[in-house]
Formats: sequence, C-alpha cells, structure tokens
Amino acid sequence: MKKIKEGKRVFVFCKFSIYCSKIFYQKNQKFMSFVHLHTHTHYSFLSGLGKPGAFAKQARELGMPGLAITDAGNLYGAFEFYKKAKESGINPIIGVEVIISKKGKTNRDKDNELFEIVLLAKNVEGYKNLIDLVTDSWLDGMYNGRPRIDFEVLEKYKNHLIGLS
Repeated sequence: MKKIKEGKRVFVFCKFSIYCSKIFYQKNQKFMSFVHLHTHTHYSFLSGLGKPGAFAKQARELGMPGLAITDAGNLYGAFEFYKKAKESGINPIIGVEVIISKKGKTNRDKDNELFEIVLLAKNVEGYKNLIDLVTDSWLDGMYNGRPRIDFEVLEKYKNHLIGLS
C-alpha cells in the first residue's frame, strides 16, 4: 500500500483497493469519507476476485457512502451489486472498464494502440448507454478475446456518462 499526502487530502494506492481501505481506515480513524470508483469483481475475468455483495458489505462497514463496480468489458454484476448495495445502505455506482481502439474497433493491426478507460453511469440513461456500449463491443469489437470500442461508438453513447482515465 502506498500513501501520498497532498495538503489535506490523502491518496492511497493498492492492488487490492477495497481490502487496503480496511487497513487504512483502521489506522486513520479521522479519515474523511471515501468512495472507490474503480473496483473489479469476480465478473472481471482474470483480474477480479471479490463478489459484489461482499464489496457492498465491506464498504458499509468502512463507512463509505458509495461504491462503484467497474468490471472489465461487461456489466454482469451490475444487478447483483445494485441490489446488495441498496440493502447495505450505500449508493451503488455502475460502471465499466472499456478498451478503446485508436484505429477503430474492427482494426486488427498489431500497431493499433489500445487504451483503457473507466466509464460511470450518472443515471438510468447513462446505464442504458453503458449497456449499448458493452453490447457493441462484444458484437462488433471483439478481438483476441477482448471486447473493444472506438471513439465513434463512444461519441454515439457519451451522454450521461462520466469518464475516468
């Protein structure tokens, strides 16, 4: 776990962020409220371990007002997470980590640059746009087992979304 202090704010960087938060909260009881905006569940194949319900419960125990799940390329855990977060009394934030192909989602060149970006839904309309983005990436942008989008698709479904780099 790595801590960086910048004025009154403290940034914590950790590979297993929700678990590091527990350690950090126990050591720093005066810590202000905090919300994870990039959390992978076991629905992020090969990159996530926790279950959505367990994350919601852990966030409540840590006093977090909300939590975002941003699985890689899918929204499989969104419904389960939403239900468990509401039951736990925290604000669920639904998002997805997408891969953007610089030269277009159908481009198969080896030199095609790929970028990962996290997109969060602001509201129900944003959630619908996330569904459309993910559907498009799986139907038209699949390459080497990874769903991709391009800037055209992002431009088409950008409304009611928040992008994190």
